[in-house]
Amino acid sequence: MGVIQQLPEDVVRKIAAGEVIVRPANAVKELIENSLDAGATEITVTIKEGGMTLLQVKDNGTGIYKDDLPLVCERFATSKLRSIDDLSRMTTFGFRGEALASIAMVSSLNVTSKRRDAPCAYQIAYKNGAMTGRIRPSAGGDGTTITVDGLFEASESRRAALKNHAEESARVIDIVAKYAVHRPDVSFIVMRDERGCDLRSLGTGKREDVLGVLYGDELCKEALVLRLNDPTLHFEMEGIMASPYSIHSAEAKDSKRKRNKQFVLFINNRPVSCAVLKSSTEQTLASKGLATTYLMMALMIDPSRVDVNVHPTKDCVFFLQQDDVTERIQEYLDAVLEADINKYRPKLPSLQSMMEAQMLAPLGLSRSSDSVKTPQPTKSDSSEKRCDYNLVRVSGSERRLEQFFLPGHSSAHATVDTVDAPSSQEDYRVTESGTREFSLESIESLRQSVIRESSTELRAIFKGHFVVGCASPECVLLQHDTTLYACTLQTLLEEIMYQIILFSLGNLGSYRLDEPLPVVELLKASGCEEGDEQLKEAATFLSSKASMLNDFFSLNFEEIQETDGGEARVCITTLPSLIHAHSPQMAALPELILCLLVEVDWDEEIRCIEGVARSIAAFYGLHKRWLDGDLYSSDGNTKWTSVVENLLMPKASYSLLWWGSDTVKDRLFPPSKWTEAGILTPLTSIHDLYKIFERC
Repeated sequence: MGVIQQLPEDVVRKIAAGEVIVRPANAVKELIENSLDAGATEITVTIKEGGMTLLQVKDNGTGIYKDDLPLVCERFATSKLRSIDDLSRMTTFGFRGEALASIAMVSSLNVTSKRRDAPCAYQIAYKNGAMTGRIRPSAGGDGTTITVDGLFEASESRRAALKNHAEESARVIDIVAKYAVHRPDVSFIVMRDERGCDLRSLGTGKREDVLGVLYGDELCKEALVLRLNDPTLHFEMEGIMASPYSIHSAEAKDSKRKRNKQFVLFINNRPVSCAVLKSSTEQTLASKGLATTYLMMALMIDPSRVDVNVHPTKDCVFFLQQDDVTERIQEYLDAVLEADINKYRPKLPSLQSMMEAQMLAPLGLSRSSDSVKTPQPTKSDSSEKRCDYNLVRVSGSERRLEQFFLPGHSSAHATVDTVDAPSSQEDYRVTESGTREFSLESIESLRQSVIRESSTELRAIFKGHFVVGCASPECVLLQHDTTLYACTLQTLLEEIMYQIILFSLGNLGSYRLDEPLPVVELLKASGCEEGDEQLKEAATFLSSKASMLNDFFSLNFEEIQETDGGEARVCITTLPSLIHAHSPQMAALPELILCLLVEVDWDEEIRCIEGVARSIAAFYGLHKRWLDGDLYSSDGNTKWTSVVENLLMPKASYSLLWWGSDTVKDRLFPPSKWTEAGILTPLTSIHDLYKIFERC
């Protein structure tokens, strides 16, 4: 009797999954490639504990059809391959249909996707490769979000081998960085363990900008741009190389950074390894006594000459005339380096300068000075006593705001438009930057009031503050100098939003709602018990103020005719864009409509503007009652602490147009009344803590 048996299907799938998804970085790579195939221009990767606990990839691509969702995690189910002949002209990343199937076999996987023409997003869940429920409608913006929980949860040996979460996080960041450099037209974001952004490319389309953000300006300074086109060998090559340096210089021998060399290779948009090509480039540089810290090459080869189906993770490919292509690239690189070889070689001092240095050194003189050098005191000579309790404990890795701003990209949930101004041309003038400056005394009076009533002491604290974290939805901890403060979060956010509105009045962008929301229905949701006629009158009143609200506040009300021929209804169609990529808690929208009707004095201009601005500012704050546990809202999966610490606090004042400064620290005018009201309360200081430790 024979002993060979056909393996069960679930065993076959788990074996295959183990070959495709070796570690979290492999899963991230596969999901990023799916996003790029879908035409995404913004890709956000979120990981927790190296991707073992949580791994999420979100994009703004074309999305998945509802009818395709049951097949997304089936093996060999793909939209990119129809016959064996298609393999010879494959231009997409994925083609086998194994990526999602493999990930689903070793984790709990959730897919939320919305196509642009779909009325809503749809969600489906998988566990151990099988669907765990039916497809259900869900909130979500255009594109696809794939969330992976508990990667390798059923494989204790694999989890034990990948227990170094820091290493796994570094591998994920490394693979995203490679794609960011290769595709500078796409914005990539990596968020790790709810600590904010570890990586963010700008998506400007310039590879030099991406290198500067990821690796520092020094690396991309005087970088060499590589371009080669060889029709004979049917390939094109483009890339970038950090400025070469001499391997014989003292700086190169002493610098640990310059001993770290990175070679990144893409072939037909796939990150692959090629030992032959890497070795040949190193030999070309070494033959001239040079080396480089970073070299990226992207080869585009005729798809019919490339075999992409040679490795489970597509880590390597085969292509025709590999030796000839390598030799051609080597010749090109040699010519590029030879053209400016003297620039990279170390400069030797002249004989005369060396003789002068030997003659002047015993006298304590230098060539640029005729007097004896005065010895400089060292740290040990200083009589000033070091006091540890005077040292400020602030992370030195805090990144600047401009590195996180994405020019030209809209939010994933709404479209940001500029405001068409129906105001009289006499009320404002257009500046050189394209913004409007209003000449209304009421607006200027409100702005001056904010500045006049601000506290110099509190402004100094906020100017030099550092966000420690959120203690609760009501309290955020701030550090200034050596003192820790507790600040009332809602009051702080409302004042920030109010000042954003006030100083950007008439220049705010707008979020266009996917569906107009009837004002009458919103008033009913707010708890109004008036009859339908009274509610319709209230809606008509807001509609009569639509021109002013849209012009100044980008808050638009329109009368929209029912499709069934019914009477027109007043609906809210846009909301102001105060902070880039931030959407308010929409559950609080009925309260905003009610506040506009009840708490705004519409008869006096200055009180009207202030009342509307205050109402909108309260709407854009943080509402504890609308939090969904740790989540910011019930229709999302972002924690409220992440929204506050990584979005609202660092970016809160980027939209302020009236000031020339770029940071919240220079723009916020804290009211003097905060001191008496206890809005900002000192908790402790390092100096006081040292006294306690000394007594212990």
